[in-house]
Amino acid sequence: MTMRSKTTLLAVAGLLAAGAVMTAVARPRQDAKPEDVIIIGRVVDLHTYMSGQYTSDDPAKETRDNLRTGVPAGLEIEDGVIVIGMGKQNPARKLLALAYRDVELTGKLYDKDGLLYVDMQEVRPVEAEGAAEGEVPVEQPAPPPQPDGDQE
Repeated sequence: MTMRSKTTLLAVAGLLAAGAVMTAVARPRQDAKPEDVIIIGRVVDLHTYMSGQYTSDDPAKETRDNLRTGVPAGLEIEDGVIVIGMGKQNPARKLLALAYRDVELTGKLYDKDGLLYVDMQEVRPVEAEGAAEGEVPVEQPAPPPQPDGDQE
């Protein structure tokens, strides 16, 4: 291979690499206008949610501890997770008692480049169906099977 062909090959490789970087960096932005929403989901801390590294048998306590230390909060929904914020305030104080619980969250939802962020305005626990407020439903065991009248 001659020096000229090596130089040409390096130049082509450099242009291809630069084109790949430009394509990755210069993708179009997907800024959607924020919309008022009411979303139901589970309050999680983003570290444990993303890493899957639960170090405790009590995910609510671990989530609470992580939020208390400043780990960002998220709302786990069927399609993934939404980052929770409160403008320039940290939402952790309002979310500590609701850690790893299902909640109904009201706020403005922002979607930028595929990242979902909700600016929380109000949050409340979602009560299990049939439970009175503040009551934790207890699942009743199924009744034992009844013997058939034909068996002896």
